[in-house]
Amino acid sequence: MKEIKRQREDDLKDNDNKKQKLQVKPNDLNKFDDLISSQRISFEYLANEIMYKIFEYLNFHHKYIAFSDLNIRFENLLRNSKQHIEVSCSSMSKSTFEYYHKQILIPNQYQMKSLHLTNPFIIDSIWKSLSNFIQLEILHLNNVDKRQLKNIFQDLISLPKLSSLTISCIESMKTANHYFLDIFRIPNLKYCKMKLITSAHNEILPFCSKNASLIEHFIIEDGIYLENLIPFLSYLPQLHRLSIDRLSGKFVNQINNRNSILSNNLTHLSIKKTMISMNCFELFIQNYFTQLQVLNISRACAGEYINGFRWEKLISTSTQHLRIFALQISFKTNDPLMRENIIQQFQSPFWQEKQWFFVCSSYSIMFDSYINLYSINPYRKKYFLLGNENTTEIDSMTSVIHLDIQCENALMNCRTYFPNVTKLTFACSDNEEKNKVSLLPTLNHILPVKQLTTLHFVRFYQSLTLIYKLLTIASNVHTLTLRVGGISDKDAMLNQQSEKFQIISKINHVRNIFIYNRCQLEHIEFLLHLCPRIEDLSFSMNSNIRSWLTFLLSQENENTRHLHSIRVTDTSKYDFNRIKTIVQYNNLLKNNMIKYICHCKTTFIWW
Repeated sequence: MKEIKRQREDDLKDNDNKKQKLQVKPNDLNKFDDLISSQRISFEYLANEIMYKIFEYLNFHHKYIAFSDLNIRFENLLRNSKQHIEVSCSSMSKSTFEYYHKQILIPNQYQMKSLHLTNPFIIDSIWKSLSNFIQLEILHLNNVDKRQLKNIFQDLISLPKLSSLTISCIESMKTANHYFLDIFRIPNLKYCKMKLITSAHNEILPFCSKNASLIEHFIIEDGIYLENLIPFLSYLPQLHRLSIDRLSGKFVNQINNRNSILSNNLTHLSIKKTMISMNCFELFIQNYFTQLQVLNISRACAGEYINGFRWEKLISTSTQHLRIFALQISFKTNDPLMRENIIQQFQSPFWQEKQWFFVCSSYSIMFDSYINLYSINPYRKKYFLLGNENTTEIDSMTSVIHLDIQCENALMNCRTYFPNVTKLTFACSDNEEKNKVSLLPTLNHILPVKQLTTLHFVRFYQSLTLIYKLLTIASNVHTLTLRVGGISDKDAMLNQQSEKFQIISKINHVRNIFIYNRCQLEHIEFLLHLCPRIEDLSFSMNSNIRSWLTFLLSQENENTRHLHSIRVTDTSKYDFNRIKTIVQYNNLLKNNMIKYICHCKTTFIWW
């Protein structure tokens, strides 16, 4: 793996402190041109200061590969560089990682400032040595095995400079309380984003009595029980921002037990999904969160949450410091008058004075009608669902990163521009397929299509022609997801030899394809032909798994030469053993690792 590069050690040994500059008079540009023409100035003769400036524009991996073995001078430059060492091992083959681990991670583990790991196999190789990363400030660990968590947290407690932690587990557990206690012990942690899939949210933490945490921003990408939230917050007196994925349970006044432990620092509260009644929510705010400045509620269960008069009373009496209120609720209804009744409740003088405005729109999915109530001025969400009438009153939505288009009429009638969208979800019904090609130019009028990096196709039968056409105008897409009932369109299958198809195949940058339906092998062949730079492929288990793996892992398949990771979803333990037998005993891969994740019923293959 290690390339042999030319060695220049003669007159470069003591270049570390030598500045080589061209001496040119300011008014003598002609002589400067002559000097450039008469001398061959090699890259390695540039001054050290210039090289350090160049290093700032390169990530550590690329910088190391380019300069580590060039000569002694560049090795010294790398060693003495004050640039933070930031390493990301997100998508790489097993052989590449083995070289990377030996040549980069281990020699530099005592200098590492930032480490991002998402591959579960790579985490398996590194997690036991985390305590050696004594300079580490930022750590991202995604797809961690729950059996590793306890030891990982114990090692993190010994890292004196760790200030930012993002961690997610790929398996479920009963409770996360003991891991919360471990996180609270990390000495200088200021930011924590945590996703631990728990099955029981009703176990209660004890109130904090000493050694509170310094965390200022905490994101829980899971549910938390309302009774557990106040004891949880007692460990976080410095907390300013809290985000919760799901809030459930019932309200119990714990004010007599908290002994004034809770501070008034928490000013930002965001709840993605509330599963408690409005009565409980009101008591929760009135007793503990009167100091809030920003309140963000998404996907609340409708009920009284759509009562504008009730929100007005709660805000005016209990959260008088509130300056930003963001609300989004979508729900199914068959009442044609409900939309008008709801919006009238959010148009009183109270809302006008606050400059908080709302839109109440409707959309349909199949035969069901839905209402979407959301706040604007400005719209602050990163996700927006485009229904029939969602954006007629808004010129631009700069906060939206993920746009979900539910129907063609919504796209055609949309007058709003989404300048920062990078992720597009395209949902449509089978009878609308014939209109799709003509709708594609409309996308450019509502978002910068070339900016898209992720495409999702959901619901019903999906046309390969649409995927093909979208990639012609969205050449920077790197992730393609198909979550549909089936794949159709024989015309696209027949046009693979066309000149236009070949051009699209050469210019697109799709590296990840995730398929969540039971398609045919010919569809996989089409997608791989269209996207020959694929590195990571995910598909559902099927009865023809042997032929699929034989095709995908064939050394003669040019369209899979970059492929180094396969995920087979919907697999049982029996399926895992079958896949393992097919791969290992048929010699499809010589250097591979196979892992089964029970919770998500997925078999991972990495080579």
